[in-house]
Amino acid sequence: MVEQIPSNNQRDWIAENAPVIADILLRMKTDPHASEADGGEHVYLYYGSKKLTVIKDKKTGNYATHIHTTDSPSYEQDRKQNEMTILYAAAKVLMEETSRQLQRPLQYEFNTRWEHLARWAETQGNEIFHWDHHDVKVVEFNETTKDRWHKFSATIQSNEAV
Repeated sequence: MVEQIPSNNQRDWIAENAPVIADILLRMKTDPHASEADGGEHVYLYYGSKKLTVIKDKKTGNYATHIHTTDSPSYEQDRKQNEMTILYAAAKVLMEETSRQLQRPLQYEFNTRWEHLARWAETQGNEIFHWDHHDVKVVEFNETTKDRWHKFSATIQSNEAV
């Protein structure tokens, strides 16, 4: 099921969820070992039954993400309405802050082979990130196995960035 931003105005929805987003950002965690392994700064955001890994390339400042369902035994009880959308809204706030600090725009890529995540990116994800591009690439593994990879990209810029 694709999560819906319940307001007609994305800014209103973000404002309504600002306390939740602020709490997510206050509780974010980092992993210096993961950062050393691939040259990216890893930040983990948690909400409900989801964990969003936000990866910032140390050289370029650009971002990528990866969403997970937590392995909590109470996963079903932990679920919250719009948890994925709220996590990505929190990630955008984090990205905008980096853009402000660096005083320049950054690039964000959302890649998925899962059609339900691609549908989310086309709707709620677009409300948050306002994609610059969406490409689809078919990858063939053998005669019977093909994956459709969706790549969405957006320019992230703080209102204060130069």
